[in-house]
Amino acid sequence: MKHEDEREQKRLCDHYGAPWVRSPEHLKVGVARNLKSGMLPINGLRHAPEGDTTG
Repeated sequence: MKHEDEREQKRLCDHYGAPWVRSPEHLKVGVARNLKSGMLPINGLRHAPEGDTTG
């Protein structure tokens, strides 16, 4: 991940009072099936990392 992207993620987490947790690139990321449907807003719920997923 680029340092600029990481800084932006940390800034957003700070803004919303959420803890920042790294998402290593070798782990899986799960998204909803309707992600590409154009439905807004996108729900950014994140679970705790587990196994080979980023959470």
